[in-house]
Amino acid sequence: MKLQNLLVPVDFSVCSRLVARHAAELVQLSGGQLTFLHVATLPSGVAADAMITHDGRTESAGAWVARDATAQLGEFLDDAAAAN
Repeated sequence: MKLQNLLVPVDFSVCSRLVARHAAELVQLSGGQLTFLHVATLPSGVAADAMITHDGRTESAGAWVARDATAQLGEFLDDAAAAN
């Protein structure tokens, strides 16, 4: 069976890292393409445009969540690539 495209939802947990490694092996064997999906969410009751201060910088809660998810995704991809 040839996998052309494989979509893998991830939450950056240990379990999703293991799934990502297995998915990478599957598409490598079949010559397909692997896409990771992460949905960044705000804490309940926090508006995306609410201003927060974190690590000495002030930004909207939405920007902070997006920046944090992007950084974690970069680390996640590096880990998945190193496994192959």
